[in-house]
Amino acid sequence: MEDFATLAALAALAYKVTSLIKYLTSGMFREALTTLVPWAAAFGVLVLAAQADATAAIMLPSMTVPLGDMDIASLLIAAPAIGASASTFADFRSAVDGSDSAREPKLGGGRDPAV
Repeated sequence: MEDFATLAALAALAYKVTSLIKYLTSGMFREALTTLVPWAAAFGVLVLAAQADATAAIMLPSMTVPLGDMDIASLLIAAPAIGASASTFADFRSAVDGSDSAREPKLGGGRDPAV
């Protein structure tokens, strides 16, 4: 199961990197930023979780050391995979939720009248 979780995270990362490249080459910078924000947020959460006594013993899939013992480079490598997994789940949720009941305002300011 652990290997499946790792493969799923890497597949999600590859999917989101492809999306990021598409957005950047199309001049869609707001969408590119929306792709990068979960990666940065995941990094921040991992750094905090690594420092907190309550979560420092958590083991990430396929990692050989607990979160609290990881160096900053390891956290930086894990963060995009975690952020991409969350983004891919959000994409899936949006595709399944035809009523768009879980809709949130767009990132980057401005008012979205549909929310």
